[in-house]
Amino acid sequence: MFFPFSSVSNQTYLLRKNRYQLTVFDRLNSYKKIIIITGAGSGIGKKTAILFAKEGAKVIVADVNEKGGNERVDEIKKNGEGFFAKLDVTNREQSKQMVKTTLEKYGRIDVLINNAGIVQNASQFGFLSHGSKHLNFI
Repeated sequence: MFFPFSSVSNQTYLLRKNRYQLTVFDRLNSYKKIIIITGAGSGIGKKTAILFAKEGAKVIVADVNEKGGNERVDEIKKNGEGFFAKLDVTNREQSKQMVKTTLEKYGRIDVLINNAGIVQNASQFGFLSHGSKHLNFI
């Protein structure tokens, strides 16, 4: 059986229905990854950021919501390291600045989790009725 991460030491495999699975965190914990998570101020991004920080990753919380983002960084700093970057994912300049700041602080980016979502007029959003102009933001 081939395991794509077989070169990583201290791997943890889970036995389920005669299949082995390598947990994502085994590789991250070994290498102290630098991870940017967009939309990490709340929801799935929030939980993802906290879990990765607990496993030893340095987490950049990128979110348009400063209050939620800073709260997340406070939680992360209890177990690990990270910082908040104000980011509206539709703003190219903010994206460039976030990458620049991350590279200045850590020298590299290992993982980017594109979790941020954008919904305009959510109650009226007819996914296909607005045309491709709106799909570029999804």
